[in-house]
Amino acid sequence: MKKHSFFSKNQRKKILYCSLEGDKDRTFDSYKREFEKESIPLIPLSNLNDAKKCTADDASEIIGFILHFNWGETQCREFIEHLKENKLLFESSFVFMLFDSKSSSERKNAFVWGAKEVLDPYDSKSIDVLKDHFISYHGDFKSSSFSNLNIGFLDDSENLVESFQNFLFQREIDKNWSFFSTLEDWKKNKKKFDLVIIDYRFGKKLGTQLIEEIKESNPKALVFIISNYVSLEIEKLCRENRADFIFSKPRDFNLILPRIFEAYVKLF
Repeated sequence: MKKHSFFSKNQRKKILYCSLEGDKDRTFDSYKREFEKESIPLIPLSNLNDAKKCTADDASEIIGFILHFNWGETQCREFIEHLKENKLLFESSFVFMLFDSKSSSERKNAFVWGAKEVLDPYDSKSIDVLKDHFISYHGDFKSSSFSNLNIGFLDDSENLVESFQNFLFQREIDKNWSFFSTLEDWKKNKKKFDLVIIDYRFGKKLGTQLIEEIKESNPKALVFIISNYVSLEIEKLCRENRADFIFSKPRDFNLILPRIFEAYVKLF
């Protein structure tokens, strides 16, 4: 099966990568390769003036910024101030910072400047965090094959459900989703689902206890379990109960979306 991408090959959205050595930076090539898989160009910049000019020329096409602390505190701060002063930071055009020395001052500065995350450039999980954000906030879900799936979402956290529902509604991709916050609501449901996402602890039950009936109703249905904390024991229990995928709840509930669909693509 051809890998699904949430970005078309001819799309013009891009991400700026600002660091001391630009495209010679030790992590740039690996980051560039990963974003190219999603058809997103990663533009390296080492000079502050060049970075400012690029934001002025291509403002509508830039969906985010990755700033490496090796660029220097002064340049990082001045560039972020430039973005704010010129209203170049939008609701979903986040700034991400990459560690230089992992010092507490770097974390503090990133927080003060309003960075979305502070990431270890050499940790393989960091690129997944970045991709989750850009896919979720800028990827095309409306025209994808997932728009035809009937999806059930079971979670007893009202905050999570409300946040996620609002996000789907704003993206106009909520039509085929059904939400259940109690076991009673779920039992009343008569719809068959292609994909069901269940909180590991759903009310007084374990989400795994519902897997068998879901697969009896539709043998082709996939069941994903989500949890605030995924241990090896929880993974083992979920697999023994025929869960198709298990993942941790992200801090930003909106990032649930790309994790669900990336997992779905891998399984099919």
